[in-house]
Amino acid sequence: MMPVDSVHATIEGFIQKRTIYAPSEWQTLIGNARTNPKKYETILLKNNEIKDWNSYAIAFLPNKIKIQTSKLRNARFEKGDKFYLKYDYDGPEQAIDVSLILRSRQNQQAIREPKTAYTEKLPISKAKYEDLKKMCEKGIIPEFYTKEYLDLPCDRNTRDALPETDEDED
Repeated sequence: MMPVDSVHATIEGFIQKRTIYAPSEWQTLIGNARTNPKKYETILLKNNEIKDWNSYAIAFLPNKIKIQTSKLRNARFEKGDKFYLKYDYDGPEQAIDVSLILRSRQNQQAIREPKTAYTEKLPISKAKYEDLKKMCEKGIIPEFYTKEYLDLPCDRNTRDALPETDEDED
């Protein structure tokens, strides 16, 4: 099991025993999911602190370099002009020389200044907003959290990210 799998499993096990009413509770719950050796450190980011790293990916990995992320087993980055990829735990590393890629002015500019990914909060769909509003009105979501949900931006053109499930909800 990789370390990230362990973190994910610990958080999932912890939240299964909890009722979560609002998005604002996630930071505390994730931090408290582990107590030994110490709590997980969580850092709350504002929308404007999230950067768009696509320009980095384009600068470092032009079309001629293909990375099969679904098959990637290890990526090693060292100070210098190369990074290394492994697609098999027992196989050889593939070295990628970054110095050749970074010579162009356009790529150097992209590396220096990642753009802000989001300038404002991302909206939820109008249908989802209306469902949340009804849940607030019926008292399913406690009154303490109502403002948090009613302040969410919504947009008729925003589509739900997750498909609906076949399971009946209580």
